[in-house]
Amino acid sequence: AAANIDAPLVRLADGRTPWQIFRDEKIIGNSRIDPCSKILKRKLSERWLKENRDPATTALVFGIDWTEKHRFDDGEGRGVKN
Repeated sequence: AAANIDAPLVRLADGRTPWQIFRDEKIIGNSRIDPCSKILKRKLSERWLKENRDPATTALVFGIDWTEKHRFDDGEGRGVKN
């Protein structure tokens, strides 16, 4: 897919699993708190972006496939119906 949009594919990892994050943070993630998503996704990608690209001029592309329609927001705060 990256070749189709002429963009490099970047994979980031800090080497820990969600269970290791839970242990390190002394908390179990649930639907109200998301330590593994925050640490392994958002903070890691934000740090990489600041160190390697100009956030003001960089477009980020995230893939969501047909099995994840429930995660799509139509801009009005509504998800797409199946």
